[in-house]
Amino acid sequence: DSAKVLHRVQKAVREVTTPSWVTRPPPNVGLARAGTLKADHWRVLFSIHLPLALISLWQSGSPILANDADTMVSVLNTSMHLTCASIVMTRNNLSPDRLELFRQSLAAHVEGLKQDFPGFLLPSHHLAFHIYDFMKSFGNVRDWWNFSFENLIGKLQRIPTNHKTGE
Repeated sequence: DSAKVLHRVQKAVREVTTPSWVTRPPPNVGLARAGTLKADHWRVLFSIHLPLALISLWQSGSPILANDADTMVSVLNTSMHLTCASIVMTRNNLSPDRLELFRQSLAAHVEGLKQDFPGFLLPSHHLAFHIYDFMKSFGNVRDWWNFSFENLIGKLQRIPTNHKTGE
């Protein structure tokens, strides 16, 4: 039930207590009026809020277990593999073991997608495996990501203008 999952994710965004330095995604995430999410919002969403929401719906023993929880175990595992890969790739320290853990988690995620959603694979799933190569060559993702530029672009977009150039 996509609406129930979306509602649960939105509730997690609103109610989960996070440190003040964690950028909170919009509370109406998933709806058009939430606007376009920045990369940092996606990172926080996939590393904190989405896992908590999905576990609360589909993990056995949850007090708010969804009716379809028994059929969603594979989807939950596939989602958790993506969460693990995204957490590993954004760690400050990158060891050879963590690098391999990233590749294994990403591979498990893509294999889960093949099983759960046949025909859904996109070129971006293949390209994601090249992140491993970049991490191997350039270090952890925090050393070469562009969140600071995205943040600046967001600030520039919010500057009120009348779309007329100055003389």
